[in-house]
Amino acid sequence: MKALNVNMRQGQSGFTIIELIVVILLLGILTATALPRFLDVTDEAHAAVVDAVRGGLGTGTALYRAQFMANGEPTDAGIVEYGGNFANATGYPIGTGTTIGENADCALIYTGLLQPGRPSHYVSVAAVGTIVSADVTAAGNNEIIAKYHSGDDCHFAYIGQFTSISNEVIPLLIYDASTGAITTSNL
Repeated sequence: MKALNVNMRQGQSGFTIIELIVVILLLGILTATALPRFLDVTDEAHAAVVDAVRGGLGTGTALYRAQFMANGEPTDAGIVEYGGNFANATGYPIGTGTTIGENADCALIYTGLLQPGRPSHYVSVAAVGTIVSADVTAAGNNEIIAKYHSGDDCHFAYIGQFTSISNEVIPLLIYDASTGAITTSNL
């Protein structure tokens, strides 16, 4: 039997320089388009916490009012677990008095309606719109600052990642004890 002598080029292994350049360019384009999406995750997480606190407060007030209705709409002591009183006989929590009258009532409502795991540090401030860097520093990152506003409102601001509030849009949650509504605004 005769050996077959075929003259073949030996195959090269690896990539050519052109192929490597094309792959590097494609990776650069993908990185340039995907990187801004990943940089905005902090703002999305901040918004998610605000939404979660809003939902928790809304659920808490609804459950509080349901208990009020189940108790036959009492006109005296109210539901002891969340401060012992309700607003204007509507069945929404107001703290310890007959109306929301001080920051301690807002703190009581906040901690009474939300379960553990909520942003835990609560700092009261003098007035809505007067939250200053000192208030933010006192609260620490990822915490709540609040202010009692009128006879029926508590204002809660989540300061999240802010170390200073200059030129920042900080979401504000407003609890209206006469209706149980939780609305949002900005400082």
